[in-house]
Amino acid sequence: MAERYPIRPAQPADLPAIAAGERVCFSDPWSQGSIEELFNNDTVVGLVAESAGPISRLAGYVFARAIAGEGEILNIAVLPEARRHGLCG
Repeated sequence: MAERYPIRPAQPADLPAIAAGERVCFSDPWSQGSIEELFNNDTVVGLVAESAGPISRLAGYVFARAIAGEGEILNIAVLPEARRHGLCG
């Protein structure tokens, strides 16, 4: 059985979709420039979840970093159409 929401590393090509997701999910969204900076930071890891199917679409994303043995979630979102459909569990 295929995964409903495959998860993969975020790529710079995902930037427009992530920025659009920010505007949908948050009243004070990160700018596209701020998100772009995450891709240029070696301590930051980004993951995206996509809807499975013939046309994959961004369902959610997370950016986190680990420094000095501690982890920190910088940003996390699940787009409204993917909420309550088992993306997180």
